[in-house]
Amino acid sequence: MNYVITAAGAAASAVALPSRSGAGDQAPVALAGRTADTDAESAPSAPVPLQELRSQCEYDYSDYPEIFGKVPGGFVLEGQSIEMLCHWHRKAIDAVDRLTDRPDYQPTDEEVDDYCQLKNKILGAILSGRAATAGQVAAQLRAVLAEIECLKTPSIEDVLNVDDIVKISSDLTKAAGPIVPKKRVGALQRGRKLTRVGLLHRYQSFLVQELETVSWHLYGERDYAKHTIFFDDAVRDRCTSTDSGYPFFDETDLPTRARAVLTSLDIDTEAGSRRS
Repeated sequence: MNYVITAAGAAASAVALPSRSGAGDQAPVALAGRTADTDAESAPSAPVPLQELRSQCEYDYSDYPEIFGKVPGGFVLEGQSIEMLCHWHRKAIDAVDRLTDRPDYQPTDEEVDDYCQLKNKILGAILSGRAATAGQVAAQLRAVLAEIECLKTPSIEDVLNVDDIVKISSDLTKAAGPIVPKKRVGALQRGRKLTRVGLLHRYQSFLVQELETVSWHLYGERDYAKHTIFFDDAVRDRCTSTDSGYPFFDETDLPTRARAVLTSLDIDTEAGSRRS
């Protein structure tokens, strides 16, 4: 069975497909440039944007536990992480496959279209999500490939449009670009003496090399630990700021911690570099 919901077909029907909660009684959906009472005879000539095909139907997501599991109150599809959306997209594809491959049951076109539209809606949320990392961009592209395989189409234009490509390219450029400091760092030393900034700079140098050592020892990969965060209650309880609205460790104790750690390793905490 062909899973592509064509623009002509969507424009001809111009109605929201029903979900299992009876949402089919809702008012017809007006597609871009058309009204719900448009003469069906003229519908095939009206192009419907991909974004309309992806999101024209509203769903009660709790009706699809085989895809979303138990949905909490106030659940909004567009507010979920890209990784989670991709997981649900794969499950939606599997749900369509199971529905159409059942030897003991012949689903109606409306049932298949209901799941296909939901799959389209999830894909639309994936592509419209703002990717913050290169990994999330990669997840978006994997979803595109999964959709192309599902549709059994040789054309990427059935899944992506130019606006999608521009957005993905922009997100990848930002995600792969260097992180720019938000503050200017002052002088590291005055004369031969370290400043507070210089002390913390030296502490940072130690912490990075310590982290690389731990990473190499645990994982056999020097940089792995730089990209993986483990939260430990013992550390959090001891070091978290007393300000409940502040998400980081207490900054006021940074120089004290830096000096104590460096001194314990016989690393000078007073003298600056001999090269000025």
